[in-house]
Parts: sequence; structure tokens; C-alpha cells
Amino acid sequence: MTNKFVKLALSIAALSPLLFSSIAPANAQASTAKIQKTNAHISTQYHPKNVNAIKTMRATTAASKSTKLISYSPQTAPILRLRSRGKAVREIQAFLKTKQLYNGATDGVYSKNTRSAIIAFQKSHNLKADGVVGAKTWSAIVH
Repeated sequence: MTNKFVKLALSIAALSPLLFSSIAPANAQASTAKIQKTNAHISTQYHPKNVNAIKTMRATTAASKSTKLISYSPQTAPILRLRSRGKAVREIQAFLKTKQLYNGATDGVYSKNTRSAIIAFQKSHNLKADGVVGAKTWSAIVH
């Protein structure tokens, strides 16, 4: 949030000579240049504490764009279990990665690792932790 305000301030500072040249004192351009030079690093660097949050946000956004889980209806979605295969499994795996519950391959094969991640997801949503993606688990995923 702070970076947005800093960028806005820098943008205003950059435009100030154009906006206020007729009413600003003669040294306004020099002051603006000094502010831009002093604060130039702020808009291009992230605070170390925010780097992981930014990476997670980017991964979540990218994964949510690449998955089509929202298009599934819990009542008509396929029931997924160990050894299931296909597009729905691949999309579930991508979703679980965004939740940092799964770090295996997004290969569309419902493996033991996928099952473990589903169980963790089910537990975190107070669902029956059986590792099967049924209607209730689908509902928690798409909503």
C-alpha cells in the first residue's frame, strides 16, 4: 500500500512543473528534481518483509487465471479420488498449489501427494477429511 502512495507522490512531483509552472517559484523545478532523485529507489524496490507476500499474491493470481475451477458446479463436478486422471485433477492441483498445500507436479494424476493436500484442505474447512473431492469439497473449492 505504501508503494502505491509513494508512486502517486512521485507522479505528482514529476507533473508539478507542468501543472504549476505559471504560479510556482522559479526553484520549483529544482526542488522537484531533487525529490525525484532522492526517492527514485522507493518505486523500484520492495521491502524485504513484503517480498514473500508479493510472490504469493502473484502466484495466486496467475494460478487463478489458469484454472477454471469456478466453472465447476459442486453437484455435477466429477468425484476425484486416488488414481483419478484428467483436466479436473490438474486444475485441483494448481488450486492446491495456490493455497500452498501441494508442491508436486501439476500433471493431472491424483497421487498420494494430491490426496494428502486435499485432506489438509478438507481439515482446514472442517470437512470430512477422506481425501475424496466430492460435492462438499468442490463447494468449498469453488466458493
